[in-house]
Amino acid sequence: ESAIKLFESISGWKDADELYESCRQKVENRENAIIQKKEAAYLTCIENMEKADSAARYDFVAQKFIELEPYKNSKQLAEQCKALAENIRKKAKENEEVFFKALDVLNQAKNATNLMQKESLARNAIELFESIAGYSSANTFLQQAKELVLETNKKAEENERTRKENERKRAE
Repeated sequence: ESAIKLFESISGWKDADELYESCRQKVENRENAIIQKKEAAYLTCIENMEKADSAARYDFVAQKFIELEPYKNSKQLAEQCKALAENIRKKAKENEEVFFKALDVLNQAKNATNLMQKESLARNAIELFESIAGYSSANTFLQQAKELVLETNKKAEENERTRKENERKRAE
């Protein structure tokens, strides 16, 4: 760029005009290459942002957008990635809390001696596990809670049959 200014200042002298144009073209080509490289990196970041599915990936993309600043809206997109990463972390913490609460309720259901209480607790556990389906091993415990409801209902039906049978025998 300083060569351009120098050749421009001596315009008309020998081949200064040709050298000026040559330097100007090289600078323009270099600037275009830089812009193309930044645009390619920007588009890659956009693509990676759209594919991100974890806090770590959003953090990575945010850092790449920060490296592109002040190109286009890279600063805003970096902030957006950071917010999405934080939301994922927050949701994971909430899911973890629900998961452990559901485990506790399921264990209470397994230990309950009263069939109505056992069924009620198991249904509560089902509801909690369903709210976090796919988290950790929630689906496995969800199935256990459903099986517990079925077992409890079967036991209640057996108890009812036995009660009716005993009543019938006493009536004879």
